Amino acid sequence: MSRLRILIVEDEERIAHSLKEQLGETAFDIVSIAASCDYAIKLADSLRPDVVLMDIILHGKLEGIEAAEYIREFLNIPVIFLTHCAEHVDSESVRPDQPCTYLLKPVTESELRLAIKAAYYRTSAGPGTKTKADKTSDRSNRHVVTGTWEWESSSRELHCSEAACEIFGVAAENSTLGYDQLMALIHPHDRDIVIQALQNSLNQKRNFDIYHRIQHPDGSEKSIHQRGAVVTTDRGIVRGIAGITQDVTDLKSAEDRLWNHAHRDPLCNLPNRSLVLDRLRQGICHAHRERKQFAAMVFDIDNFGLVNESLGHTCGDHLLAKVALRLKDCVRECDTVGRIGGNRFLLLYGGLGSESDASLVADKLVGAMTPPFTVDGHEIVISTSIGIALYPTNASDPDELVNHAECAMRQAKQHDNNVYQFVY
Repeated sequence: MSRLRILIVEDEERIAHSLKEQLGETAFDIVSIAASCDYAIKLADSLRPDVVLMDIILHGKLEGIEAAEYIREFLNIPVIFLTHCAEHVDSESVRPDQPCTYLLKPVTESELRLAIKAAYYRTSAGPGTKTKADKTSDRSNRHVVTGTWEWESSSRELHCSEAACEIFGVAAENSTLGYDQLMALIHPHDRDIVIQALQNSLNQKRNFDIYHRIQHPDGSEKSIHQRGAVVTTDRGIVRGIAGITQDVTDLKSAEDRLWNHAHRDPLCNLPNRSLVLDRLRQGICHAHRERKQFAAMVFDIDNFGLVNESLGHTCGDHLLAKVALRLKDCVRECDTVGRIGGNRFLLLYGGLGSESDASLVADKLVGAMTPPFTVDGHEIVISTSIGIALYPTNASDPDELVNHAECAMRQAKQHDNNVYQFVY
């Protein structure tokens, strides 16, 4: 496979050349560097790179996300956002089914390589039959197996190529699948997606492009990408759907690792600050629609520095992980607990009817931390301080709500141990 061609869009010259140096020694060619969105679109159109690395905050008439949207939609080139702040990224732009991801600066060479290849492979294959040589190349260079199929609307049968049979986990001699056989292969949680895609395609004569999972008889799962185009007779009557299927399991796993790296705290296996703040915004929107109160609670371990000083940072890390487990046991599935830095956590609770509901939650948190923790052979007793801010009583802006909760937490620290404090 030839070297992937990369366009860098970055208005800070130092960062642009740093990216170029990181990628210059790998399997990539840097076709050009653009410092504005307008110029980036022109270069993308004329040079047709395989992937665009783009900063979000750029000079020019267009915002970075708007320029990326144009490049993706009209030029079919995947875009990787580079940003110092995850909040700058539109969550709709980085869904798993979009040819886009983002990385937080500073970024390592391994992260860049993985993100570039995942973005490229996800958009490189289009509908059509591949030759045996093409499929062999896919397997050796891209680790993406591609097969073709055709769905007959009259018989409700799916006729699969050999590669498609391999992906679906069926024997080549059983290459024709009935409707019930097909549905049995699809993951139960994804069947509605596939059924809706088939129905809309046949009824509205439109193509579809979906991602879903399949289950093999041995219980193993695969993530696949399906594209289909309506097939009609000379009179315009729908005869069926012809399409391709790709095994994107490895790529999906790589994307999941990238997403976890950007959104989860590895020590406590909790949402990190950027993700928990994103959920806070969603929670506020939901509380507004439901006309309910929403609580943001900042939870802090008192005198945590003494643990690190007396028992070591490794013991301190293990204590944080055990505190995280108890915190997760205190929340409902619809609630969120995340680590926002050091020994501080942010807990989000929705659907509260009154302030007293938040008090009950805080009492539960304090009670959960009362039993001693056994960490690396040491018995550790902790106390906590909790600050509580309520939407809409204290603030309607997410950042302001967290700031109020942190102020209330600092006020709680001025009192006895295991105290929670509302904003007043």
